[in-house]
Amino acid sequence: MCQLLDLQAGHFILRHTNVEQGVFILVVESRSKRCRCPLCHQLSHHVHSKYQRHLKDLPCLVNKTLIHLTVHKFYCRNPYCSQKVFTERFPTNIGHYKRMTDRLSALLTSLTLQLSGCSAERLCGLLRVEVSDTTLGRLLQNQPIQEPLTPKILGIDDWALKKRNRYGTILVDLECHKIIDLLRDRETATLQQWLENHPGIQVVSRDRYTNYANAITAALPRCIQVADRWHLLKNLCDGLGKLVERNHQSLKYAREKELQRTQQAYLKQAGKQPLSRCKVISQNFSRRLWHLQQIKRCQSEGISIKATAHLLNMSRNTVKKYLHLQEPPRRKPSVQVNIACFDAYIRRRIAEEPAIQLMQLYREIKQRGYNGGRTSAFVHLHEYVNKAPRFTPPRLPDIFYLPSKVPFLLLRSKQQLTSSEQKLVTNLCRKCPQIKIAYGLAAQFKGMMENKRGCHLQSWIAQAVASGIAELSSFAKGLLSDIDAVKNAFTLPWSNGQVEGQINKLKTVKRQMYGRASFATLRKHLLLNSS
Repeated sequence: MCQLLDLQAGHFILRHTNVEQGVFILVVESRSKRCRCPLCHQLSHHVHSKYQRHLKDLPCLVNKTLIHLTVHKFYCRNPYCSQKVFTERFPTNIGHYKRMTDRLSALLTSLTLQLSGCSAERLCGLLRVEVSDTTLGRLLQNQPIQEPLTPKILGIDDWALKKRNRYGTILVDLECHKIIDLLRDRETATLQQWLENHPGIQVVSRDRYTNYANAITAALPRCIQVADRWHLLKNLCDGLGKLVERNHQSLKYAREKELQRTQQAYLKQAGKQPLSRCKVISQNFSRRLWHLQQIKRCQSEGISIKATAHLLNMSRNTVKKYLHLQEPPRRKPSVQVNIACFDAYIRRRIAEEPAIQLMQLYREIKQRGYNGGRTSAFVHLHEYVNKAPRFTPPRLPDIFYLPSKVPFLLLRSKQQLTSSEQKLVTNLCRKCPQIKIAYGLAAQFKGMMENKRGCHLQSWIAQAVASGIAELSSFAKGLLSDIDAVKNAFTLPWSNGQVEGQINKLKTVKRQMYGRASFATLRKHLLLNSS
């Protein structure tokens, strides 16, 4: 019993034990005949009465544990004390006004920190401890948070309370690898006030958000600011993406013209007229075509991009992309049709039965694994029925690609690319001089970052501005607005990698609580886990 309550043997006497319906009951009585007043701390020997407390404790074997503890009430004989009657206090493991022992409370708090309230409640049920998620939340709220020491190296980034609506700020000690604090928003005044209350920070790693830069400059003017290297590469990749998207349609249009000229020459040599194939234009393509025409009209009338976007209820980025296109972008089908695999079978069936119906042919190839629709199949089968000459396109360099994927290829070295990716990049550089120049500048930028050559940054910016590529020129001018932090990113070892990992941890905690926890609860979860 002394080990169970973690107290001295002289404090309690065990009257009896009992097991009722899976509950291990211990009837215990305090043997103390004196106690100090909690207010004036004067020792009292005058017993007022006795009463019984019911405490939950850690389970014993497979049984729940319940302690019926009889304690005393004492008179306080100090005439200057306002507490006339007080209850008996215990030095360890049993707090006053508590209905569970301290060690059980510590276990439940640890479970709540690792899991959400509902998950911790279910786990406690398996551990033979009856407790509700409300009680677990209250235990967590009662835990004090220790004020952390001011870090020397601080990492700052934003995180989403509600995506695209409300954002907060996370502060991480990059030396100790732990979260320092969470802020409710990402405004300049909020971060500036926190930094002013924690002087002594020497280095701050951040992304390129203007509010963070302004707050750090105002609160800690002598602090070294470091721009995050990943965000710099991401901004460069976005610029390359815009360049590739701008040139994508023109390269694709040139290849289609080349294929069309080759096909017409082949048919003319064969003495056949090309078949007129009806192009089925989807409703979505028609809408994109109408938008393209309207954007071109607004451009010719001198209407600004912002006004055009508001007029057509479109994004400004979409309007900018459409301005450089000659036709609306076509969406790549999610499933590639495999009808070419049945070419030999179709020829054999037509030779065996010239009057065969197209529907019959469609059903037969469908049974053999054709994965397309009926319209695509009929367009293909009509070529055999009309006996049109089969045109095999020449092996032209492939320039079909997803514009969102190519920027990542341009940022990699040749050793990191597969043979097909190398051919694609080589062909793009040969077909488009701007992509070739951008490819070289991107390789230089990444090489400077990897080898910590910040001394060459100014010359690189001058080359990018003089290249005549609008996307890279805009990126380079953006670097000039935050040149000191960018230079530090090229020379110092600090970055926001740790901060991104802590944000992943924050997101995991939010999902465990189904996103219903308040900011205060989320903050306490993370700070107590980090302490």
